[in-house]
Amino acid sequence: MSENARIGVRQVRAGEARQRLLRSAARLFARRSYEAVEVDDIVGRAGMAHGSLFHHFGSKRGIYLAAMEEIAARLRARRADRLGTGGDGLLADMAAHYGPVAENPAFFMNLMKGGIGADAEVQQIFERDRWEGIAAKARWLGLDAANPAVRIALRAWIASTDQAVLTWLELDRPFAFPRLVATFLPTLSAALDSIALLDPSVDLSPPRALVKAESARQKSRRPAAPLAAGGRGT
Repeated sequence: MSENARIGVRQVRAGEARQRLLRSAARLFARRSYEAVEVDDIVGRAGMAHGSLFHHFGSKRGIYLAAMEEIAARLRARRADRLGTGGDGLLADMAAHYGPVAENPAFFMNLMKGGIGADAEVQQIFERDRWEGIAAKARWLGLDAANPAVRIALRAWIASTDQAVLTWLELDRPFAFPRLVATFLPTLSAALDSIALLDPSVDLSPPRALVKAESARQKSRRPAAPLAAGGRGT
């Protein structure tokens, strides 16, 4: 084997080792706080030695931040896969946004309640993800995501939906997930009212028409009888 070939093999193996460690850390940090995860836990799950973790990531904090980036990227990819062409409207978008949360509640609850999100750098990772989502919602609504009134109102709206999902999880999912998502339309209408108060120059006719059409479509899909409490599902 030539020297170049040996170097190539070593690089491939190093990349594989790094990914094994990263997957192990991501699984652990998605369920437990930074303090509750030990280096032994990460390398043990990956079946590797301590030295490999420090070689690839420098420290426990180094792999922690890399794992948070990995989790954020994975959530974005899953949402993108679920959204497809985006032709199903805003509620499909919101269901795709929160679907991974419903399936991985421990991580979301830790993030929202400070077990993970109290770390400033980690909060920055997920705050960037939120702003990307807000920009996408603004585009769908035909609004300028750079407008301060739009940014304030939609950021407040996303904060309210985050808190609604968090409380839903804490209350052991008393309603089916699609029913919870349907409540985000009225609160979005209120967010549009906020934009009107903050900046009367914004043309809200197009987004109001979209929300009205989405609401009509949702009513046409609504079951004849209301779901009973405890109707859990994603």
